[in-house]
Amino acid sequence: MARLLALLVLGATAEECQHGYAFLNTPSVLTDAQPTAQSSAQSPGGVLARVAAKSAQHCQKSCVLQASCNFFVFDSSTLQCSLLATYVDLVQQDTAVSGDVHCSLEANAEETEEEQKDRISNSVVAMAKFVIERSTDPEAVDIAEHLAWSVDNGFLADTSYASIARVSTATSMLISSPTEFRNAAAQGMLLTRSDLDWLLRNTEGRNTSPEEKAETQGDLVDGGHGGILGGDVGHSSLESHGVGQPWTNAEVKYCFDQYIAESARQAAECAMGRIRSNVPGIAFIDVGYTGQGRCASVPAVFIQSSDNGCWANIGMSASLFGFGSNQKLNLQTPGCNDCGTATHEILHALGMAHEQSRPDRDTYISVLWNNIKPGMEDQFTKNSKADISRPYDIMSIMHYGSMSFTKNGQETILVKPAGYSLYTDDPGRYRYFRIGQRMHMSKEDVGQLVDLYRCEGEYNEICMSNGGGSGPLAPSGPTPTDPTNPTGGGGSLIVGPDLSGEQLVMLFIAAVASFVISACMCCICCRASGYGRL
Repeated sequence: MARLLALLVLGATAEECQHGYAFLNTPSVLTDAQPTAQSSAQSPGGVLARVAAKSAQHCQKSCVLQASCNFFVFDSSTLQCSLLATYVDLVQQDTAVSGDVHCSLEANAEETEEEQKDRISNSVVAMAKFVIERSTDPEAVDIAEHLAWSVDNGFLADTSYASIARVSTATSMLISSPTEFRNAAAQGMLLTRSDLDWLLRNTEGRNTSPEEKAETQGDLVDGGHGGILGGDVGHSSLESHGVGQPWTNAEVKYCFDQYIAESARQAAECAMGRIRSNVPGIAFIDVGYTGQGRCASVPAVFIQSSDNGCWANIGMSASLFGFGSNQKLNLQTPGCNDCGTATHEILHALGMAHEQSRPDRDTYISVLWNNIKPGMEDQFTKNSKADISRPYDIMSIMHYGSMSFTKNGQETILVKPAGYSLYTDDPGRYRYFRIGQRMHMSKEDVGQLVDLYRCEGEYNEICMSNGGGSGPLAPSGPTPTDPTNPTGGGGSLIVGPDLSGEQLVMLFIAAVASFVISACMCCICCRASGYGRL
């Protein structure tokens, strides 16, 4: 009977964890549920370990991080977690929650809404005080002082998201070394994409969360158009892996939409400044806006804020004899108009992909597939061409957040102990290093960019990229970032060359024109040859 119950329960709802059932003969149920006659001969279900856990979610995490663990049992009456390699049977036990390592649980209860609010509020105040102490920009200091007072006195909900974005940008500009980056992390100042999305929903900035508007995460968009925070908006096929083509001679041409929000422009300018401060050999050239959504040069990045989401194309887009449309980079305002998020998107435009797309990621993180929104699984695929020449960096500004593309409020990415090793070996300090930060480039981010553009010199002031680089001949499509889950977004890329319909039409026209011109020239040459013979 117990065997039948196990088959019925596990077979019918394989994706859901079981409440009120435990695996027979595991230590957590022996005291309350004895083996039945039918199952007493079964072997104990391959118990690997027993650990203390404060919740079923925490127990499931322990299973994810334990080698060979496939099933878990959490007993809420004893807070005991049993990790199993195999299961035998299920028996009823009111205080138990059990399931396979990837089964779905209800919303994560490890951090309550109030705890999340307190943590993020403390981060905002820490940023504001940092700006007050360090900035020489009177406007930024004034905004930071007002923000710190408002949050300290319980007026976070009445605070403008624009003020938070401004202080976040000022903080990004003040972090100038790996040591300061670590110190900022230890002080809780490195807001993640998920934190920014929470602030967007809970301040005077946007009535609905970007994640509710977009069905994708990351920062790529299908056909050169983007998605939204924590994903891209209005597109269903996003991928965020692969390195794009570096810009020829390390010269990145761009222009701003004439209608771009001023805060989005400032965020983009800040991002370009931060990138150049680390890699001076990369030049950003404003070629000017010519109207109708175009820059005065092709290829070039057209920076706008008019669409939903944070997204950009990966690498320099292909063009034929100067024909084609500009690739776009979108910074939704409010939501993506901070320096860190803009940096993430511009690094996509420079050719960098998401950190979690690396083929060696399984040593450092676990992807919880059953918590991912249906249809968004391709946002978490690996790319065999991703850079693995340097240590895996959970603090990369190109890494997804822990809740990217979540369908149920549960984490979609868990960091394993090996993932923290670049920053600390002390489990007590893990909480300071949270994936998905959108504040500043890490040391490894800078190193990857230097290698991609083949930069040299004491200050990386000489870059020799000729557009060939190590990336594919055509960029992998726009990459969305995850503002609520903008992980990334936070982003996602499209498989294959990333050319929009407009670009394809332009390339087709250019090809036809080239053919006609060639045919005419051939005809003229033939006629000329004939006259010569005469």
